[in-house]
Amino acid sequence: MISLLTNIVLDATFGVAWWVTKNSYYGIKNGVNYLFFYTEEEASTQKMKNIKDSLILDYSITNKIPEYNEYNDFFISNVNKLMNEKNSKIAKLEEKIKLLEHK
Repeated sequence: MISLLTNIVLDATFGVAWWVTKNSYYGIKNGVNYLFFYTEEEASTQKMKNIKDSLILDYSITNKIPEYNEYNDFFISNVNKLMNEKNSKIAKLEEKIKLLEHK
């Protein structure tokens, strides 16, 4: 029983520590880059890269994939495809709402 509680506490502690470390790193890195180096276009490109890196990292940790590989590209392309599909559905619904508002 104590071992299960210890495991839960350690798992939760590691999860919180990982989240704080990851977000602190990205916050400091992006803050320094924003203040000293990037234009808006470069910043948006870097933001997309950070999002992809975060997805790859989170996905590889939870699914025990050792490093970046072709599966991660497949995962990102599927996420991008789903986002594009959902965005197009949202745009269509917004158009329908506008038409209904004018009636």
